[in-house]
Amino acid sequence: MVLVPDGARSLRLCRYQGLNPAASEFRLTDARLITARATIARLTHEFDLLPALAAVTNCPFDDGSAIIAIFSYPQEPSVPLKVGLNGCRVVSNGSLTRTASSPIGAKLLRELTRLAP
Repeated sequence: MVLVPDGARSLRLCRYQGLNPAASEFRLTDARLITARATIARLTHEFDLLPALAAVTNCPFDDGSAIIAIFSYPQEPSVPLKVGLNGCRVVSNGSLTRTASSPIGAKLLRELTRLAP
């Protein structure tokens, strides 16, 4: 099973603030639409390379900051992913859960935060 199917035509990245400071918790801080197919294909591939999250995990430094990546397809429903930016860096499409706490995940997070600063 893949985290993100191939063939997306666009990708919307929405970056959200974490818990701190409380006055701006969970606010949208940036949103970008990406339509370059090569970029979308590369990101799709990198998401699918992420390792599975261990069954029992403790993530004490997770403040809830995240990027929501919404892959849109011409004939299929959109696929949203929640990408945690700290703690265990959990990545989930609602059915599969993986982690970006790996070398490929660190590279992927750098690119996502560059695209949605």
